[in-house]
Amino acid sequence: AREGARARALQQNVTTAVNGAISGTGLVVGITPTGCATATDTAPARVRVTTTYTFSIPFVTLGARTLAAEAEMRCGL
Repeated sequence: AREGARARALQQNVTTAVNGAISGTGLVVGITPTGCATATDTAPARVRVTTTYTFSIPFVTLGARTLAAEAEMRCGL
């Protein structure tokens, strides 16, 4: 999420940044970017990354859970 917020603040591709940060993990993520849509946008860049993960712990039934992370960064940094 932090890499995505940084990319959004610099007006770069958020999806590429997030997927690059988690490459090799096998996670499929949903990405919700906001802010910094233009060079003059003063709203902070916010990115929320979510994924569903199935825990596999012997003798413990947790099933699938949604994991989420959020990050925010000032535009133009």
